Amino acid sequence: MDIPDRLKRVEESLESLSTHKELLGKISTQLEQLNQHVFGKGKETGENSFNNDNGRPPNIGSHGLGRFSYFLPKTLKIYFSRYDGRNDPTTWIGKAEKYFSLHDIAHSDKVTSASFYLEGDALLWFQTLEHEMIYMTWEDFRLGILSRFGPTKFEDPFSQLIQLKQTNSVIEYQTRFERVLAKVGNLAQDKKVSCFVTCLRDSIRTYVQAHCPSTFTMAIGLAKLYEARDQA
Repeated sequence: MDIPDRLKRVEESLESLSTHKELLGKISTQLEQLNQHVFGKGKETGENSFNNDNGRPPNIGSHGLGRFSYFLPKTLKIYFSRYDGRNDPTTWIGKAEKYFSLHDIAHSDKVTSASFYLEGDALLWFQTLEHEMIYMTWEDFRLGILSRFGPTKFEDPFSQLIQLKQTNSVIEYQTRFERVLAKVGNLAQDKKVSCFVTCLRDSIRTYVQAHCPSTFTMAIGLAKLYEARDQA
């Protein structure tokens, strides 16, 4: 290949590179304009353009996604069970509130959301209350359903807790204990441990107390460990 041909090839290559560079420049400009349109909108209006329906910015996760997390779908779905009024609604209310928190349900929508999971006597109660009240807050709903289907004022969950006795396996006792504990509400860690250990069978209680558990979980673990070793 002679020199003129080589020069021609070089010129064609340079022209091609120039065209590609120009194209990349246009793409870069368009991306920058899109970025300004999306992320700069809030600056122009004095508001966060990513505010949700509640007027709050979307949560920033622990992975540092920041504002880009707004575009990420929530793949985790949590459903709380239906409630028919036959049992204490305390646990059901707790599940409902966790659901609201996870899915960022607006305060004004909580009662409506929860009502879809009512059935039987609980649904009849809600329909009656709905006709009586013009506007029902979640606190109204929570107190109302506890008053209607929860324990009476004459019931003392803490007294029930300290009167429990282990009659079968540790896990069976643990289940009954936690069921009553949920009604008691917020109880200090040392009191949980004391109540749980005191009501264990004598042999298991002595073993657990000797190891001085500092948490409720540790006390349960020690009790199960002794039971398993004793049955081996």
